[in-house]
Amino acid sequence: MGLGECTALTTISAFGNLLERIFDDLLSMESLLHLSLSNNRLAKLPICQWNLPNLLTLDLSNNLLVTLPEEMSSLTSLIDLNLAFNFLLQLFPIYPDKLQKLNVAYNRLHRYNWPTSEQLPQLNNLVLSGNRLCNVPEFVPELTKLRYLDLSNNLISNLPKNFSKLTNLETLLLTLNRLDKVDPICDCVLLKNLDLAHNNIRHFPHNFGSVSNVVDIDITGNNLKDLPTCMSQLYSLQQLKVCSNELWRLPNDLPDSIWVSSMNNRVLHKKGFSKLEKLATKYRKLYQNTRHSSRSLITRLSQKSLKDVSIEKVVAFGWAEMKGRRPDQQDTISCIPNFMASPNKYLFSIFDGHGGSKASQMAASYFHVVFAEKLLSGNQVTNKLRPEVVKCMKETFGRLHHELVDR
Repeated sequence: MGLGECTALTTISAFGNLLERIFDDLLSMESLLHLSLSNNRLAKLPICQWNLPNLLTLDLSNNLLVTLPEEMSSLTSLIDLNLAFNFLLQLFPIYPDKLQKLNVAYNRLHRYNWPTSEQLPQLNNLVLSGNRLCNVPEFVPELTKLRYLDLSNNLISNLPKNFSKLTNLETLLLTLNRLDKVDPICDCVLLKNLDLAHNNIRHFPHNFGSVSNVVDIDITGNNLKDLPTCMSQLYSLQQLKVCSNELWRLPNDLPDSIWVSSMNNRVLHKKGFSKLEKLATKYRKLYQNTRHSSRSLITRLSQKSLKDVSIEKVVAFGWAEMKGRRPDQQDTISCIPNFMASPNKYLFSIFDGHGGSKASQMAASYFHVVFAEKLLSGNQVTNKLRPEVVKCMKETFGRLHHELVDR
C-alpha cells in the first residue's frame, strides 16, 4: 500500500534521514496537514502538481535546496514554511497568501529580489538571519502585521526610517550586525523582547521610554558609555543585559525588580540578588587595596581598562563565542584575572544556559564571589588556596541554586 492510499493520514515526520527525493504519491495526500522533511539530503523538489490543499506546515530545513519549484505556490492553506539552512538563491515567485510564518535563515539570499508586502499579507513571523544582508529588505517595514522579526547575524549597518511602521512588532532580534544607531525602534511601542547584542551602538535612544512594554533588552558587546535616564520608565522591564560595553555606572533609579547583567564593564554598582550583592561588596572591599585591579567584578583586560592599573605581569587571554540556532545566546563565560588578589591566579568559567540565560548570567556574576568565600572559610592563610576545592565548588553551586530558586 502506497502513501497515497492512507487517506486519513494528517502528519508525516521524516526528519533526520537520508532522503534525496520526494515521491510523487506523497504530494497527492489531500488529508495531510503537517509535513516535516528536515535534516535530509534533498537537493531538488518535484516539478509537478503539489496536491496538498490542506497542508498547514511544511519543514524543509537543513537540506541541500538551491531553488524551489513554482508549483509549490499551489499550497494555498500553508501558514508555516521552514526553509532554513539550505542554499537557496531565491524563493518561488508566488507566495501562499495565507502564509503567517516564514523561516529562510542561513541561505544565500543577500542578492535576492524580495517579494512585495502584498504577496505576504498575513505574515507575522519572519526569520532572515544569516543571509549576509547589507540592508533591511525593502518589503520588511511594509509587513505591518509582523510580531516576530529575526535579522541577526547579517551585515546591516542602519535601519530605514520606515522601520517605525512595524508597530505590532513584539520580538526584534538584530544581534551580530553593524548597527551604530537604532532610533527607529522607538516607534515599535509593543516591543517586548529586543536583542541588539554585538553591534557598534554608542548611544542608546533617549526616547526609548515610549517602548513601555519591553520585558527583555540585550545590548551586550556594544560601545555604550552610558544609559539614558528613560530606562527608569520601563516599568515592564525584567532583564537588562549590558555586558561588555564601556559603562561606568547604571542609572540609579532602575526598578529593583530588574535583573541587570553588566559583566565586563567598569560598573561600580548594580542591582541584583541582595544577599549576593552584600557578599560581592565584601569581596571588593577585601581586595580593593591590593596592587591589582578589583574595581569591578570582572576586569576587562584591554589597553584601555589597564592604563591606570599597576600590574607586574598580565596573562593574555580571550574567547570566541557563537550563538547556535536559538534566538539568543544563553551560555555565559566569566573571566576573573587576579583571583582573590593573587597575580598568578585566574578563574575561567563557562555556564550553560539550560533553556534560558538568567541562571547562567547570575552564576557568571556571582560564582567567583561565593567560591572565594568558601575557599577562605577552609583556610587560615589567605594566600594558600588548599582546601577541598571540589567540596567548595559543590557548596558554591548549592548556594547559587538556592538564591535563584528563592528569587
